[in-house]
Amino acid sequence: MGHRARSAQIAVAVATLAGAGAAIAASVPSGRIGPQDKIQPNGRKLHPAGKLTRLGNAPAGGGLTRNGRFLWTLSAGRGVNDIRIVAVSGPRRGKVVQRVLMPGLSGGIAMDPRRNVAYVWASPIPPTPTSRCRRASRAAAAT
Repeated sequence: MGHRARSAQIAVAVATLAGAGAAIAASVPSGRIGPQDKIQPNGRKLHPAGKLTRLGNAPAGGGLTRNGRFLWTLSAGRGVNDIRIVAVSGPRRGKVVQRVLMPGLSGGIAMDPRRNVAYVWASPIPPTPTSRCRRASRAAAAT
């Protein structure tokens, strides 16, 4: 292969790569994140395949029942902490079918593979300074 043919191949390769680079640069978003482009701060793009189910505040954990009919979700953020059970199949698919209030939820859940048992992690709510004072005054009055 001659010098001119090799130079022509290199020129074509460089032009192709430059064109591909320009096309990629044009398709990359501006770096702005917001609801209009559905990109999360972690870079994930939200594009659900189905419909969304409204859950509680900060849904952090979830577990599917043994039969696959229900998804247990744990909402463990500020405000009301609860377990929301969502129907995965059947006529109420995608709907919250039960809500269990559970103060102190942390987001940990495990479903027993052999029994219909769910293990949910919740820590006791620490006593407030007011409740400590009441207990101390009751103890002092009892002595």
